Amino acid sequence: MSSIADTRLNKYNVFLNALLTGDTFITRNRIRLTRHARSLNGSIWSNNRVKTRDWEVQLSFLVKIKQVILQSIEAHFRITVPTGEAADGMAIWYTRNSGTGTAWGAPSKFSGIGIILDTYVNQFDENTTQQSTRLFMILNSDMVNKQIDSSVDGRNLMIGEQCDLGNS
Repeated sequence: MSSIADTRLNKYNVFLNALLTGDTFITRNRIRLTRHARSLNGSIWSNNRVKTRDWEVQLSFLVKIKQVILQSIEAHFRITVPTGEAADGMAIWYTRNSGTGTAWGAPSKFSGIGIILDTYVNQFDENTTQQSTRLFMILNSDMVNKQIDSSVDGRNLMIGEQCDLGNS
């Protein structure tokens, strides 16, 4: 993990008190969690704890899978590799501790909540028969104390239903 304070990207002052992990890097005009290659992960973790009881996160994104745009608003997140195959996805984490790992860039054992945009199905079942982009939430706590099972796309900690956003 490296401090982001030495970056030349003054435009993104909001990240001055953050940690970059894994393969994340910043250039003069962009923030990239990973470069276009397989088996990489990266994250940006805030060093500031949320101290308020009521809060919200608003995020807009662009998802391209095989050059098909599913949704486009304001900010752009590209989740593809050069071959056009989908990467495994991305997540927004609200956890007790930051860190890196195999669960969409975060530790597979955590205490908190994750909002997952999964762009690659690892295990098919009667409800999932083809590659599809899905949005879902996972929840873990010290009482549950389980590890995300990536081989089943985190279904062991999924809460509620997943939202199918389309085929890749």
